[in-house]
Amino acid sequence: AEENVVGPGLHINEAYDIFTVSNPINVSADNGIGVLVSAKVDTLNIESDVNASGTNGTAVKFESGQKNSDGSVTPINVNHFNVSGTLKGNQTVIYISPEVYVDEIRIMNGADIQGNIISNWNPDPSDTPELIYGAKIDEDGSRVPDNAFTLSYSGSINSNSGIYMRVLGGTLEYNGTANVKNVDILAGATLSGTGKYILTAETRANNEILRGTLYNFGTFDLGKGIQKIEITGNYRQESNDSLKVDFDTNGESDKLIITDGSATLDGYLTLTPQVDYYYNNQKITID
Repeated sequence: AEENVVGPGLHINEAYDIFTVSNPINVSADNGIGVLVSAKVDTLNIESDVNASGTNGTAVKFESGQKNSDGSVTPINVNHFNVSGTLKGNQTVIYISPEVYVDEIRIMNGADIQGNIISNWNPDPSDTPELIYGAKIDEDGSRVPDNAFTLSYSGSINSNSGIYMRVLGGTLEYNGTANVKNVDILAGATLSGTGKYILTAETRANNEILRGTLYNFGTFDLGKGIQKIEITGNYRQESNDSLKVDFDTNGESDKLIITDGSATLDGYLTLTPQVDYYYNNQKITID
């Protein structure tokens, strides 16, 4: 798009089974929207670069273009949104309007994501979108873990609907704030970084307020160096899974801070001494 144009660089306003943006096609918009999706698409693939610079830059926006005579908007569905290219949005990297249900956002190997993710989908307990890191598509079209996946992502994830955030395979280093329903670290996958996790609060019939859970079925690495990781909600670690903690000669260690919830700890604790042990020739004693 031309400079200061607010409209989209690419507008998908017709229904498609599969729509792919791939090399050598790249999309850019200055102070606007890179890719605008306003119609039903079963599978949207972004394999090249989408760059939305400027104050209002949004890399990919999902917004229904089906306006009714009474002023209401007809909801639309996108089943699969696969990202293996580069998405950069100065304001938002992925924006989902209240009337659009994106079933699965799959961040795949090779992806570079820079910017915040916002989902305003009107919540329906039976329809909870998934934000999946470390998936690949096998020959029959199913999603499977990709152990080669690696990504460092620092944007915030804000979810009105309580997106399920899942690390399916490989390693995600997350350094932002995730406001989501639950977080799953699947078997064989690793979640690391300095992220903060605010898990959705639900009010039960008896007015009891329960928050979501970060489930560790793989490895939860509390970061490089001494870090403090905060979870507002619950943490649950299963019998075959690992929590990785760094510690130093000053008696400091990584801290996992749980508020508004509880921790269930099973499995393994992996302790890593910091470099001051090697310089000071310290003897390590575990008490």
